[in-house]
Amino acid sequence: MNFNLILSLDLYNNFIDYSYMNLGMKVEHFCMDNKTRSLDIIYTSDTHGHVYPVDYAKNSQSNCSLLNIAAEIHKDGNTLVLDGGDSLQGTPLTQYYLANSDKYSYHPIAEAFNAMGLDYFTLGNHDFNFGYEVIRDYLNAMNAKCL
Repeated sequence: MNFNLILSLDLYNNFIDYSYMNLGMKVEHFCMDNKTRSLDIIYTSDTHGHVYPVDYAKNSQSNCSLLNIAAEIHKDGNTLVLDGGDSLQGTPLTQYYLANSDKYSYHPIAEAFNAMGLDYFTLGNHDFNFGYEVIRDYLNAMNAKCL
């Protein structure tokens, strides 16, 4: 089986590693029928509310955002999209949304992950900063399964 780590994203540290985008991590395994199987794994973590391509500190455009990533993902039956948590805290957008969530019929972070085709995710320590109601609303808005 070939495992290709397509993308590792850590927006908290403004780090995006595209080095595996074409080469991938290859682990070969031949099944009993001697056919090679392939699985592409796309993993994000510590995105900290970076939904839009904006660097709020510099008041400028950035290429690090969930929506940038969503535009690059082309899922097929052998693609797994995962997130490691710490998604709810970190930008002025998320702070504003969390303070005014009752005025909106959507959750911007969940919508971005849903656009990515996220399959599974977990919660990080910063996701608990705002109480259980915020987590409940986030979980209800997500299409992916929380592990």
